[in-house]
Amino acid sequence: MPLIADVLNQWESLGVFTIILPFVLIFSILYGLLTKMEFFESKAIKALIAGSMGLIATALGYYGDCLS
Repeated sequence: MPLIADVLNQWESLGVFTIILPFVLIFSILYGLLTKMEFFESKAIKALIAGSMGLIATALGYYGDCLS
């Protein structure tokens, strides 16, 4: 059991729960919504929009605080 706690503490110190996880969650949700809406034809444009919104939301810090 201490092994799992050590891994989670290491991930927390690396910023997985405050930076990486919120970005991945927001990116995947927005990319899925943009794909479902079929507003843009290009996958690159959808990924660019979802990525930039994910970075903005991660930079604000609110979502990372909620997850951690």
